[in-house]
Amino acid sequence: MMDNTTYNHKTFSLLEAAEFLGIHKETARNHAASSRLPGAKVGRSWRFLEEDLVTYLRSLYSEATSQGVVNRRSKTTWHSNVTKSIGLTSTTTAREYNEALGLATN
Repeated sequence: MMDNTTYNHKTFSLLEAAEFLGIHKETARNHAASSRLPGAKVGRSWRFLEEDLVTYLRSLYSEATSQGVVNRRSKTTWHSNVTKSIGLTSTTTAREYNEALGLATN
C-alpha cells in the first residue's frame, strides 16, 4: 500500500552539485565515487539531493564555528609583497653616518 505523501526533493546533476558547492565537477565526481559526497549513480550519471548537499556542506563547518567561537583558521596572517630595504637609502643619512664614524665619504 502506498501513502499519499508528496516528496519535493530538488535534485542536482553532477555539474549543478559542483556549482552549488563551489568545486570543480571532477572534484565532485571523485568525492561522490569515494562516498565522501552523498550521491547516487543513476545509469551513467550522478544525482544529488539538495538537502544532502546542504548537510554535507554544513558538516565541513568546524565545531567551534557552529558554537559561535571564532575558527582558528580565520586568524590569517597576511603577508605583504613589499620588499624590505636593507641598508641606508638616504644619501644624506649615509654621509652623516660616515662622518660620525670617521669613514671616508664619496
